[in-house]
Amino acid sequence: MKKPLVLVLNNAHLFANNEDSVLLLLQLQQRAEAWAESGILTLVFSTDDYWPYPLLRKNGNRFQVLSIYDLNPQESLSALRRLRQKMKGHVEEDHILEQALQDIGGRLSYMARAGRSNDILEAAKNMRENEKAWLLSRIGLIPDCDDDVMDEQKVCASSWLLLQEFVKRYKAQEEEYLRLKEAGESPPELTTPTISYYEARQIMTRPDFLEFLDTVNIVAIDAHHVVRPDSTLMLRAAREVVEEEGFEELLTNVRERIDEIEGLHRTRELIWKTSEEGDTLKIVVEDGKKQSRIY
Repeated sequence: MKKPLVLVLNNAHLFANNEDSVLLLLQLQQRAEAWAESGILTLVFSTDDYWPYPLLRKNGNRFQVLSIYDLNPQESLSALRRLRQKMKGHVEEDHILEQALQDIGGRLSYMARAGRSNDILEAAKNMRENEKAWLLSRIGLIPDCDDDVMDEQKVCASSWLLLQEFVKRYKAQEEEYLRLKEAGESPPELTTPTISYYEARQIMTRPDFLEFLDTVNIVAIDAHHVVRPDSTLMLRAAREVVEEEGFEELLTNVRERIDEIEGLHRTRELIWKTSEEGDTLKIVVEDGKKQSRIY
């Protein structure tokens, strides 16, 4: 018996996340289930975003998920050695490659870009600076913002609460790594910090913003409902911002400004002008229990 054909539908996340696209994906899934059951064809969906997964898993009887992650530190070092040897004909010492990998991590596209450069450390530095500039252009904080950008700053402030927690957990990993190394023990490899989807919602205080961060590739959400920075490069860029002097005060300022603007939106002002000198105004306020207060 011949093996079934394989049809790959790349970048399913590029469908607009609206009713028409949802119905189209569900129709494709129904056909995929029928084809898989009859042994005709295996349909593979690839996606870089989280939103197609909960949609397809509802009716996925033959649905299987494979999550693709970045390389770990040992795999990254080995791959970068081969890349430098293939593209430049020479390989730097391991401590130089490890220094570059601290910035770019195990993302193959980043390693390929750095591997083609003449100065791998300078290339890694430029990539980190570009990532930081892009990150600030998307979710940069604006102190004393106007109410016109309040909704945008809500997203930004909530996003930095989450990124700040990632940085905090990664620094805790580094401290434990150094402690074990100084004690002569074998420490575990440093990995990108993770937070459960449930906990990330609590940290951000706004669960609806997580999908935005996943869509713009600031964080990644896998099939196990685990949230992590989209890449080591993103984590390094966020760490530089978080560790800048005055960042905590800036974040507090923006959050307080948002609360202030929301308070103003919930406040109504009543202006009354007296027509003659000596006129008085009596205001009666009744609550739900018909209790009156006179001012």
